[in-house]
Order: sequence, then structure tokens, then C-alpha cells
Amino acid sequence: MFTMDPLTTNVDWLSDAARLRAFVAVIEQGGFTRAAETLGITQPTVSTLVASLEKRMGTPLLERARSGAQPTEAGAALVPYARRILATAEQAGRSVIAAVSEASHHLTVAGGEGLVIYALPPALALLAERRPQLEITVTSVDLDRAIGDLRDGQVDCVLATREVTPGDLTFRAVQVDPLVLIAPPGHPLATGTRTLADLATVPLVTREAGRADRMAIDALLRTAGVEPLRRTVVASLEGVKQAVMAGLGLALVPTLAVRGNLASGRLVTVTLDSEMPSVEWGLVTARREPSPVVDQLLWALAESARSAVPGRRPR
Repeated sequence: MFTMDPLTTNVDWLSDAARLRAFVAVIEQGGFTRAAETLGITQPTVSTLVASLEKRMGTPLLERARSGAQPTEAGAALVPYARRILATAEQAGRSVIAAVSEASHHLTVAGGEGLVIYALPPALALLAERRPQLEITVTSVDLDRAIGDLRDGQVDCVLATREVTPGDLTFRAVQVDPLVLIAPPGHPLATGTRTLADLATVPLVTREAGRADRMAIDALLRTAGVEPLRRTVVASLEGVKQAVMAGLGLALVPTLAVRGNLASGRLVTVTLDSEMPSVEWGLVTARREPSPVVDQLLWALAESARSAVPGRRPR
């Protein structure tokens, strides 16, 4: 015999949606068999769901007879609320689907020239295979502009290195990329193993202060107490490479930026007896929580980059 205590009724309306759906179907179809046909499940499953709901409610909800099923007084009281709960659940599902449909197909990414040119294309190519409906808008701008756009909500993420990421933003590490010292083919220092002191005998090509690779080469020179023969400052990584090819000096650059040039022989590496530094790059986002859809897309972009871009995963 059922006993019902309204203070102890154990019903979780969200998890009980399947039970409520079965109960309403029996009411609307007048019986368990027709309800099962409507729901596309077996009649014993409908019976089990309704019985479970009655147990959780603590009272009979249906009067069963050969001619069909009718709601008890408690069942009749539950029907309008059950329908409302199910309608709300369906509306919530439609809203999520609509949000995914509208928002999940577009992602905006900003970043400096290096990562946008050398890291992003292979990552996007793989991501396009995995999510063919996704549209991505990419802008290559200086870091300050990219960070400003991120803070203003104009972009979803910025590609940057950990070293240059402001503390009020969130850094999601993607890859660790070693830096290499490059020279034109035939350069005197490109044979054997050299010391940091040898860098005092040659000119260097660097990017502006504040760039991760510039910070790394400056740190190496400070460690050795070395000042290069001359510095040539170039704004872009592509410009740095062209300057080295033209014989203006050596440069410390990310491996991902010169992998193709090294393979073709247009550039060569200079081996130092000191450990070469690395840069850790990733996705920079605002501290505010992104929507679940955008967060999922950022995760997918990061995973695609780890798979498509050579490098070492962060520890």
C-alpha cells in the first residue's frame, strides 16, 4: 500500500523526465500498449517507468483496467504539471540546439604574425576536417591590439606565448616550441659547436623588445655577458628570416617559423654548447567564463593545434 508524505517525496523532476513522459503518454493514449507504440519503446518499459514514478511519488497515479488506464485523483493533479515540465525540457533542448547551431559555427581568433602564419594554418586545416561547418575569422595584428580586442569582447581568443600574456588573462598552453639560432648557408659559425661568446663576433637580427624570441636571446646574451657586434631590429619574423638570408646576421627564432627554410637549405642552424630556450604558446582568453559552446570550440582548436603543429606538449 502506498503512503505519501509531501515532505519526503523523492522526485528529481529533471532526471524523472522519462518517467513523466511515459505517464503522460499513458494518459493521452488511454493505455500502456498504445503509449509504448507512441514512444517507440516496449510496453513493459512503459509499465516499469510508470511504476517507478508512482514509487517515487509515494502514491498510485493510474487505475489499471482491461479497458485501459485512467488517472487517479493524484495522477489527475500531476498531469498539467507533468506536461509543463516536459514542455519546458523540450524548449530547453531546442534552445541549446539553436545556440549551438548559431554560435558553434563561428570563432574569432587574433594573434601576431608568427603564430597566425606558421602555427594556425595546419591547426585550422585539421579542425576543418573535424568540424566542417565551423567558420573562423582570423586577424593578424600586433599583440597590444589583439589583447585589446580580446578584452573588448571582439575576439574569442588570442594566439600568444606565455611570456607575453598579461596576468589578468587566462593562458591555455598548446605547445612548447624550441628556439633555434639560424644563419645563411656557408656561415663560419654554422660548423661544429659554438659558445655563447662566439655571438660577440657576429651581428644579430632580432625583433622588437617585448617579443618572446627577443626576450630569449637577450637573456642568453646577459647570461654570457656578451654584446653582439651589431643589432638589426626587424618587425616581423618573415623579415628576420629574409635579413638573415641576406647576410645581415644571425637570429634566434621559433623552430615552427623556419622548419621549411631549414628543410630547403635556405637557412642553417648554429649549434651552441648551451641549452637552447623554448617558448610556450597557446590560446589566451579573458578571465570571464566563455559560453560552453565557445569553450568547446577553443578546446577543439587547441587539440587540433597539438595534433597538427610539430612541437612538444607542455608539462
